[in-house]
Amino acid sequence: MFSVRFTTAFILATGNSGVKVGHLLSGVVSWAFGTLFAYVLNGAMDVAEDRLNGSGRPVARGALTPETALRAAWLCAGIAVLVSLDSPSVLGLLLAYLFCGFAYSAPPFNMTRRSHSTMATILLLGGLTYAAGWAATDGRRDTVSAIVFAIAMSAWMGLVGAVVKDLSDVRGDAAAGRRTSVVAWGERRARLVCAVSPVLVGGGFLAAALLVAPVLTVSAVLVLAGGLTVAYFSLTTRSDERRSRSRLPYRAFMVTQYVAHLALLVIVLT
Repeated sequence: MFSVRFTTAFILATGNSGVKVGHLLSGVVSWAFGTLFAYVLNGAMDVAEDRLNGSGRPVARGALTPETALRAAWLCAGIAVLVSLDSPSVLGLLLAYLFCGFAYSAPPFNMTRRSHSTMATILLLGGLTYAAGWAATDGRRDTVSAIVFAIAMSAWMGLVGAVVKDLSDVRGDAAAGRRTSVVAWGERRARLVCAVSPVLVGGGFLAAALLVAPVLTVSAVLVLAGGLTVAYFSLTTRSDERRSRSRLPYRAFMVTQYVAHLALLVIVLT
């Protein structure tokens, strides 16, 4: 998903002509390895919570030891830096991205221990990704649309995804002493927030698209539809249900991201 975000920002900057494939590929590869660093590091740090929550991630299910995962994470970080050396602007953003990925899971920062710090970190991870995709190209087109899309979809990540992901992980998060949204606010209040915030983000995105960035209208409509779906699942599921059902709000959040980005790519490239 982070590679799709990077690519979308890159294409918005270049339009449907003048795409420098080499710049795009090197940027996508470096960002993919940077994302792997954050993901694998998080899996190694959260193994106890993941097992309590029934997660199928590699470390939690025993496919990787935490030590192997940590070595793999740092290898991914090194590859990401090496691949981005030819673009100083992307490299600077990548280093900030790697730091955020480290701070998200690892001591002394452990940003996932509080709902507000989790949301802030995820907002930064999203914003840095769109900025890097924009910086990877020499050309600059449709700046307003790129800014609106980056803000809207970063908000979708930080204000929606960062909260709905907690709905299915209450047991492990509470056992680990985390003050996530559900643990801190209670499940009923957290689910109400998860019903309201995606609709507000989707509605705000659609209003901005109609006012200043018409090319984003289709994506904004899809995000609003996804927001209504997330809201529905947030209000009709419970954390103590089987994981395939309790994860429905988060899955709706993820599907919405993909369709919004892919729809925009199709529109810009055709």
